[in-house]
Amino acid sequence: MFYGDLHLLDILILGAVAAFLFYKLRGILGTRTGFEKKPNIEGGIREIGRKSFEEEVQNQEIPKLENKYTELEKAYENIRGFEHVKFLNGAKTAFERIIELFNEKNKDGLKKLLTKDVYKSFCEAIDSKTTTEAMKIVQLEIELIERVWLEGKKIFITIVYSSKQIDNLGENQITKKDVWTFEKDISNPNPNWLLSST
Repeated sequence: MFYGDLHLLDILILGAVAAFLFYKLRGILGTRTGFEKKPNIEGGIREIGRKSFEEEVQNQEIPKLENKYTELEKAYENIRGFEHVKFLNGAKTAFERIIELFNEKNKDGLKKLLTKDVYKSFCEAIDSKTTTEAMKIVQLEIELIERVWLEGKKIFITIVYSSKQIDNLGENQITKKDVWTFEKDISNPNPNWLLSST
């Protein structure tokens, strides 16, 4: 009988210790009810993404630029992955394409390359055009990157073009200068620029 009582006492002591430990752990760890506030994972990811973007732009290496292109340093400072050679080649292609579409009176094609205000001006010029005579570009150079600046989330680049053009018959040749400004939303991953001023 003595040994049976002792065994029962051991069980009671162990049970009391287990209950005490459970109570303590519950107080420390808490309980989950299903209504706990979820951690703001999305906000954390957004913040990390923003910091990564800023750090990547800040750490972007700026190559040595010709004097006429030094304004493009500002583009390197504000556009992730900016490459001036690709931009300059794209700017020349855009100039030729826009002139070609204008001569063809292709409003749908122009709409993808121009801001709303410039598109409206081009459409008005096309509608008032009374002659089919068009000049063909035979030589095109970017003479100068005149200015690069920011307005909010948009970056603007003003380019001075110099071109040699001939008429349809190949008889008359002219040298022409054009000053065009392109814009881009730096928060938009779309790499395309739009003509915003001529």
